[in-house]
Amino acid sequence: MNDKKIQGTLRLKNFKAPLVEMKISKQNEIEFQPNFSLTIQNLRFLNSVNAFGINFKINLISQNSQSEEWVSIKVEYHAIFECDSEITDEFLESSFVRISAPAIGFPYVRSFISNITLQAGIPPVILPSINFVQFNQEAIETATEE
Repeated sequence: MNDKKIQGTLRLKNFKAPLVEMKISKQNEIEFQPNFSLTIQNLRFLNSVNAFGINFKINLISQNSQSEEWVSIKVEYHAIFECDSEITDEFLESSFVRISAPAIGFPYVRSFISNITLQAGIPPVILPSINFVQFNQEAIETATEE
């Protein structure tokens, strides 16, 4: 095997939610259709050459199965990774950043959304599991079509 090492040791350093919007409504207040969308973007930091982030953008509309309430959620959530060496453009295009880093960060986003809905006094919204290998392949195919 001739696998080339493209990055050193990585760790999840931090996470934060710079955008959180949530609205709880009765069904008759507005027309809702259940919906879930997820967009992932890489983040580079000007003040650090050995860190990068994954920005999860989630839009969700869900109905509480026990009542007529609907919840609309918009969240941007950053998972921030740190490396023992400088982050390169080659690394940012690697499968680790496109597949593994989102897979590491996504459980934190899932937990965050479940917790904020529970703390809001409604049954927790549990996001679906995501196959990030398939998600990445679909993103590549969509970008190729455009």
